[in-house]
Amino acid sequence: MRIIFIVLLTLWIAFGLVVLNNMDIRLYAQSRIINNVDHLPDFGYVLVLGAGRNYAFSRPNYAFIGRMDAVAAIWKKHPQLQLILSGKSDGDLYNEPQDMLRSLNLRGVPTKNCLLDSHSYTTFESVKRFQKTFGFSPIIVSQKAHLERAIWMAKTCGMNAIGFQAYGYPGGTPRWIIFREYLARIKARLVVWGLIKSKDFNKK
Repeated sequence: MRIIFIVLLTLWIAFGLVVLNNMDIRLYAQSRIINNVDHLPDFGYVLVLGAGRNYAFSRPNYAFIGRMDAVAAIWKKHPQLQLILSGKSDGDLYNEPQDMLRSLNLRGVPTKNCLLDSHSYTTFESVKRFQKTFGFSPIIVSQKAHLERAIWMAKTCGMNAIGFQAYGYPGGTPRWIIFREYLARIKARLVVWGLIKSKDFNKK
């Protein structure tokens, strides 16, 4: 019985820590999220977080579509802003920044307004690389749950970021993505604490 009690207590404590971690990130970020282009501050830079263009079997990724629509709307209202397209790439077959650039070109956004970062494989790497490269606070674009985590991570890097919320999935956020976000927020905390190492940011 004692072993069962210890196991249950451990699980309960772990669950509580996950909930508190989630609340801490959400409470900081929720007042910093904007969904109206008219209310955006002129921060100078927009950091667009990467997403795959399609899922398996060429199914469209609504997160990608929503982010591209949001960035195009921002650019049309604020054409002076520089767009940083940040994501991962394994060459020609999978390249999130290049896919974003092509998609934005189709929406009327010129290439000259876009800078590509194809060396950031995680949200923290995108945020940290931006901070090391530009040193300013950006407007970050993504869906709400992801945006909250990115804004919080920007704070840990010394930036006062604002988020612009992109539309996502027509039927609401899938449960598996919500569950994945809880896990991602645990990992984010461990990365910030240095318990999980991130990659070298001196790469060009």
